[in-house]
Amino acid sequence: MIEFLKTNVIRRAGAVCVALLMLGSGAGATVFSVDEFYIEKGATSASRTEIFRDSFNDGVLPPSGPDGSSTYIVNGSGFLAEDPTGTGHLLMDSALAPASLTGPNLFGRIRRAASTVPGAADTLDEASSWAVHGLLDLGTLPQTNEGVGLRLEDFGSSSSANDRLQVRVARNGLGTLGVAFTGPNFGGTAFENFDFVDLQPLLDIHATADQILLSLFNDENSKLVTAGFSLLAGGSELFSQSLDAIGNTTGLHAALFSDESFTRAALTVSQNAEVVPEPGHAMLLAAFVAVLIAVRRERPVSRATGP
Repeated sequence: MIEFLKTNVIRRAGAVCVALLMLGSGAGATVFSVDEFYIEKGATSASRTEIFRDSFNDGVLPPSGPDGSSTYIVNGSGFLAEDPTGTGHLLMDSALAPASLTGPNLFGRIRRAASTVPGAADTLDEASSWAVHGLLDLGTLPQTNEGVGLRLEDFGSSSSANDRLQVRVARNGLGTLGVAFTGPNFGGTAFENFDFVDLQPLLDIHATADQILLSLFNDENSKLVTAGFSLLAGGSELFSQSLDAIGNTTGLHAALFSDESFTRAALTVSQNAEVVPEPGHAMLLAAFVAVLIAVRRERPVSRATGP
């Protein structure tokens, strides 16, 4: 009976550990809901006016949009859908995004195919002042190592962007939910944080918040970019915060236009495709193994008897 109980305890403990590890592994993905994507531009920050807005209520998916059938340049396919409720939201599924060119990530992007001619009405250039905004639904929040947000890239004659900045709602590898302002690490393919604001305490305080507005700003004749976010409830602002634009390790400001005269704005979604147990779950697994070893050591050794 004792042996039976020990075996049963081991089996049940094993099942619990496996279930908890699966829950914490990041299996599955979040389907993010984007409410609006819009851009403002002017000769100065005081004179900016709206030049583009997509409320995702025209019944067609990107690349179609307000500028026609080629409004966007879409990276990959299959990760976009319309909100089935018909309320005019764009759904972005990080699990269906294509594989990133670097690293183990999945990465999906829709980039507005605006003009690249300096001075043109819809070009985001160094001489003008502009702001890019993405309004997201807080009903869908990232799981560990997932993110959704805005990115600026200076794609031009080269096949890849050399200047990239992004602000995202993301949950890091430790499971912390926040708003991250990131850029290249000036020599590698990874991104580093300029700033990361823990979002959960703010959501606890502003419990009625149902949307978050992410923004990237550039003043006239400036290479420097700033970022910020606002929490909204029913369209009214509850809280707003600017983000630090100086790299933690480089000491350099977030900047664009190192060799291109324009940038393009995009909505992005991503997740880490590698499933790694969080520290707490790894400790749980180690504890289970220790219990298993201890129980086995207590188990009496059976001896064969002669006839």
